[in-house]
Amino acid sequence: MRVALYIRVSTREQVEGYSLENQKDFLIPYARRNGWEIVGPPGEEIYADAGVSAGTTERPAFQRLLRDAKARRFDLVLVHKLDRFCRSQRDLLNVVTELESFKVGFKSATEDFDTTTSSGRLMLQLLGSFAEFERNRLAERVIPGTIKSVQAGNWHGARFSPYGYQYDKEKKLLEVIPEEAERIKEIFALYLSGFSTQRIAGELGRKGYLTRTGKPFMSYFIGGILKNPVYTGWLCWNLRHYERGQKTSGGKGYRYLKNDPSKVVVAKGKHTPIISKEEFDEVQRRMALHRHGGVCRTSSKEYPLSGILFCGQCGHKFLASSGTSNHKLKWRTRYYRCTARQTLDLYCPNSAVKADLLEPQVYAVMERLLAHPAIRSGRLDRLTKHRAVFPDEKLETEYGELKTRLKQNFSEQDRLAKAYSKGQLAEEVYGDNCITLRAEETRLKRQIAALELQLVEQERSMEYLKLMRRVVDDFDGTKQGLDIIRKKQLLKLIFKRVVIQDRAIRSFELYEPFKTMYAEVISQRNSQRKEELSPTCSDACMSVPMVAR
Repeated sequence: MRVALYIRVSTREQVEGYSLENQKDFLIPYARRNGWEIVGPPGEEIYADAGVSAGTTERPAFQRLLRDAKARRFDLVLVHKLDRFCRSQRDLLNVVTELESFKVGFKSATEDFDTTTSSGRLMLQLLGSFAEFERNRLAERVIPGTIKSVQAGNWHGARFSPYGYQYDKEKKLLEVIPEEAERIKEIFALYLSGFSTQRIAGELGRKGYLTRTGKPFMSYFIGGILKNPVYTGWLCWNLRHYERGQKTSGGKGYRYLKNDPSKVVVAKGKHTPIISKEEFDEVQRRMALHRHGGVCRTSSKEYPLSGILFCGQCGHKFLASSGTSNHKLKWRTRYYRCTARQTLDLYCPNSAVKADLLEPQVYAVMERLLAHPAIRSGRLDRLTKHRAVFPDEKLETEYGELKTRLKQNFSEQDRLAKAYSKGQLAEEVYGDNCITLRAEETRLKRQIAALELQLVEQERSMEYLKLMRRVVDDFDGTKQGLDIIRKKQLLKLIFKRVVIQDRAIRSFELYEPFKTMYAEVISQRNSQRKEELSPTCSDACMSVPMVAR
């Protein structure tokens, strides 16, 4: 008789002793004692799946075994124990029935039953029930602990980390990948500017951007990013599950279905957000309109100031909005409104402001700044001296030293814990040292987080350098020729924030070196012009206070 030997282990079971070698050393002599001919896959002696759960039948060696059984390469499948083959009773019975249709028997070397007899099939069903019972008990033990861990802010995504982050196993934390984070911000900015997910994919492809697997960005991938709350610092666990009773259209796997909302766990994560909650909520509102056949009226308009406007009353961001000014002609007027009133359902007395009134004032600040001769003649030299535009080697060095020190801190805590557990340290000594190390860990993490923000800002500023050169050479032409995305990038490079109060700019804050340069512009202008200024929009903007920080 020709026999195929199948062995399997998962990572957990390897620790407990069910290694591949142990199963192999048992099955091969067993088959030879019975005088059976061992038949394996081409070039191998045995069918083996290493580190794969029995909860699924989508295992490489297992599928190879079924294909070879269909080809009648052997007459019997031999396993060490039943749970090495399948844990689900339904899967087990389905597979054994499939083997029987190929005229191939099934036998466990340590459990006495024969699938060709009625008593053997009864024993098979009973053993399958116990295997499934054990699997369910394991789930009952694991899931409550996982829920508690997610509620504490820990990431549970198996081997997957969302685009924009990487999982640090040592710290058990999602860490921002600066380059990918910039793509995330750009995707949200493009969508809020009226781009569809398909058009965003085309824009990223035109720039030559690829996903971490080296493939172009696709519309469905971008849609998943726009709907993922992980980018706002929140975690959503158990959103979907595999339905064992429903196969996919191709029949190769199970359908991946949404769970009931009552089973979904939502919690504040420990990781650093990439997108603000206001931006994310606005994206969800617009996507909901599109899903239900509505028209997102603001999506086709230009709102270049989105992202830099803040409410002078409550501190929330101002975002784009629009209203009908002529119902007969269906004319719509662009506005910027406080998000406390628009999306957060909070009361804020600060009124909305027309975009056509506000944007010229902001452009006037830009125009006076960029048209100054000192910037035209010496901009590149001055920018290269400032860390906010080009990476500072000292900053990079400091960041590396802090990361090294944090790693040493973790090692010291680990050694301290081991020494205490072995009784080598008194409780008082352990407590004092532990408090000191934990305090240092907290301090180091805060310093690292602050430096990471500066490094991200440097990356962003580097990307805009060519755009700034073009703007300096011909601001008037650029202002008219730039699309909405380039305008927003330019404004975010110059302005940290513009504070709105009573339909006007109350104050604004600029990034360096533009902050210093703008102060020089004001000083130079005040010294040159002693006569009274005419009340033009540009001159009015000169009187707006600039925040000193």
